[in-house]
Amino acid sequence: MERPKVMELAHARKVDAVLVTELSRWGRSTQDLLNSLNKLSGWKVSVVAISSNQSNRYFGDDCCTAKFAPL
Repeated sequence: MERPKVMELAHARKVDAVLVTELSRWGRSTQDLLNSLNKLSGWKVSVVAISSNQSNRYFGDDCCTAKFAPL
């Protein structure tokens, strides 16, 4: 799924979390990454980055009950 569509779904609260393979793949630059993470945080949407067989949740409440928007 394209990032603009994911952001649209997140803003509409149709997803609770965004699942990415690596956090570095989400943003086009450091500033872009920080801006989008701040927007998602403001919308109470978690970001979950999975890399090296481990999961890191950056924002949000309970990822186990989240509706994900995979990229």
